[in-house]
Amino acid sequence: AEVWRPAEDAVASVGFETRCWVVLSRYQALYGPHNEGAGWHMALTAPVMASLVKEFEVSQELFASPLNCSLPRYCSLFEDSDGSFGSCGSFFRFAPAVMAVEGGSYECNPPFEEHFMRRVVACLLAALQRCPQPLSVALVMPDWSDSLALSTAVASSFWRASV
Repeated sequence: AEVWRPAEDAVASVGFETRCWVVLSRYQALYGPHNEGAGWHMALTAPVMASLVKEFEVSQELFASPLNCSLPRYCSLFEDSDGSFGSCGSFFRFAPAVMAVEGGSYECNPPFEEHFMRRVVACLLAALQRCPQPLSVALVMPDWSDSLALSTAVASSFWRASV
């Protein structure tokens, strides 16, 4: 299945410096002038990501940006600007179109906002339910005792372990 990408001629007509400026400006606006949004998720250390790649054959991050991706394949928030830096587009498009069809092994570290995490878990469970191929997800979430997103994921028949 194909993932949305900007038209080649549109990307080619915009210089590298302009594309960088757009990416940096968008993420700075998202995080705020004093990095108010910088704590929205937990970054995995390089050894942890390497372990996921080695032990579980993780090949793609489901929530990253051109500024913090660890793997060559990743989904990101801004499809139009991040696509020229390797993004596969939105997780919410990628999961039903690619994951649910082709399977694979993924790392999922969504922003730590309860309602958003609920959407992510619902989308992951739908992909796991539909997928005819082997599909695994290393899900990174906060250990919040009152999180419906976390309790839904843990209660799923697809859940295997917590670390």
